[in-house]
Amino acid sequence: MYKNCFLSSLLLSALLLTNSAQAESTSYGRINGFAELHSHLMAEYQFGGSWFWGKNSGPMEQALARCDGGLHTHDMAFWDDLPTPVPSHSHAATILGPATELFGDYHGLSEAGIDNPIKWDLSGGDVGIHLGKRRGFDNRKCRYVYIDRIWGIKVEVPGTCPRPHFQGWPSWDTRAHQQMWEGWLKDAFEGGMKLMVVSIAESEMMCKLTPPHKRRFPCGEMDSVRRQLQAFQTFVERNNDWLAVAKTPDEARNIIQVQNKLALVLSVEITDLFPSGDIEPQLQDFYDLGVRSIHLAHHANSRFAGVAPFSKLVNKGGVLNEFNNMSGIPAILEVLEGLLGSNDILTVISQNIGIGSNFSRVTCTYKGNATGAKGDCDGRDYLNAKGLTSDGRKLVKAMMERRMLIDLAHSSRNTIKDVYEVSKRNSYPMFSSHVHLADVVTDPKESFNEKYLTQPEIDMFVETGGMAGVRTGPEKTRTVYSSGVLNNCQGSSKSFAQSVAYAVDHNLTIGFGADLNGFIEQMLPRYGAEEEACWGNNSDQDAQPQKPWYERSQFDGQGLAHIGLLPVLVNDLEEVGLNQQYIDHINSSAENFVQMWERAHNSELKGDDYSWFVPLQNLIIF
Repeated sequence: MYKNCFLSSLLLSALLLTNSAQAESTSYGRINGFAELHSHLMAEYQFGGSWFWGKNSGPMEQALARCDGGLHTHDMAFWDDLPTPVPSHSHAATILGPATELFGDYHGLSEAGIDNPIKWDLSGGDVGIHLGKRRGFDNRKCRYVYIDRIWGIKVEVPGTCPRPHFQGWPSWDTRAHQQMWEGWLKDAFEGGMKLMVVSIAESEMMCKLTPPHKRRFPCGEMDSVRRQLQAFQTFVERNNDWLAVAKTPDEARNIIQVQNKLALVLSVEITDLFPSGDIEPQLQDFYDLGVRSIHLAHHANSRFAGVAPFSKLVNKGGVLNEFNNMSGIPAILEVLEGLLGSNDILTVISQNIGIGSNFSRVTCTYKGNATGAKGDCDGRDYLNAKGLTSDGRKLVKAMMERRMLIDLAHSSRNTIKDVYEVSKRNSYPMFSSHVHLADVVTDPKESFNEKYLTQPEIDMFVETGGMAGVRTGPEKTRTVYSSGVLNNCQGSSKSFAQSVAYAVDHNLTIGFGADLNGFIEQMLPRYGAEEEACWGNNSDQDAQPQKPWYERSQFDGQGLAHIGLLPVLVNDLEEVGLNQQYIDHINSSAENFVQMWERAHNSELKGDDYSWFVPLQNLIIF
């Protein structure tokens, strides 16, 4: 057996080396630049179109104009049947009333903002009431009260004059304001980003938590994907002088190296994927629209695969499981239970706002074994028992036949293991667009889940010639000494450098997996507000090299606030001393992604494998 395994590994290594040599020997040569493997360019069309403020296109002063900060009162009613309208936010509102405030906080780090005169932001973030986080591009005009018009004596009306732009948003903790404006995207391209995977995502659950009268679009996930794909095409046409859609790896090389444009690769990330009917024609429809990557799962167990459950909320029962990871406040459970009058969140939400018909409840068992003891999902010992379903195997096969990339970012450990077996048999690369590394991230511990790649899973990606995008979040990490970076500012580029070094040291090919516009926090600043920088650790803040205010960039003060700051992040990794081999790896990530895609195109697919049927033979009585 070991001899066969050795020979299989040897043959696979030879194949990968051959494919790599073929890619590098093309007339195009190697791509020099980095890849962002997961961001949401069309997020303004998600969640019914009522959540995000700002647009991805248009003049800055219009697309990124200062918002109202949730100055109006909340939508207080859970049910939308009040006799009179309730005034409410222009965006970032939910039907959960004051509980909305809990969505904006990240472990108490989000400061209220300098524009907040009454300190009314309960969470400090940009969700719900966010008076201190409303300032994008400030279009205000000064207003005056004239005391004497003859002599021109006048007094400024407080709060009417414009102030420096973008001091409220975007910021590292932005959840409800635009981070993907076309001008910032072009800055990223001109700064070295050569390829970006555009995630077309939707959450029916999140959409149905927004006030119905504010929605511009229905909440169905499949319809949202088609709507976003149409808007995406308009965006590409508007900017076709510097970007284009790549549908094959050869097209990606041509776009980047011949046309000198940014290559965009389309991906779909939803739970209610192809909810019924034949898989093949629906997949082909997406393929014809340019989609080249699909997630097998997103926020709940799906028709095709088990999800990576977020521990705290799934243990209370449901499709609201992502909120723990998003908010970092376990207390939101108690708030929701108080509002809804039940501790069975899934049942209440399903019955009252129509979610759950195509989703199944997560059951975690010891080590994910079907016959194992049940327990609270923790990402380590108690895992989602569901892996790849029979329909999931059909979908994987159909995607491989079309040379599409199977995104495992939200998949359960059992799903990853099942896809590995199929990938290994077909010499097909495994892909995960945005992950954390389980052996590096140390805090927040309560956010740990099956989305964190373990070392055995990393080995699966390496063996199949795959790739992963590493999340650029504010998590704390342990020190990886080979990085060369003193890990004395947690949540910043210094802690991210540890993840980069660990991944490369363990032969995992990586790019950025930022998840901008993804309702998730980004990297903290090393300078800036004392409540935020370095996880609010004053001694670590004092330990940073002194940099005068006039030399500080937006990244220095507000962290990874938007897509245009990714090149600044690369420069900052150099500044903090990340060893050159890791910098070179990042700057080769666009090339590495295209090579992985080429391996998928060069794969010689095997026939159907029915080994999964073998354990069932003993159950059959002839």
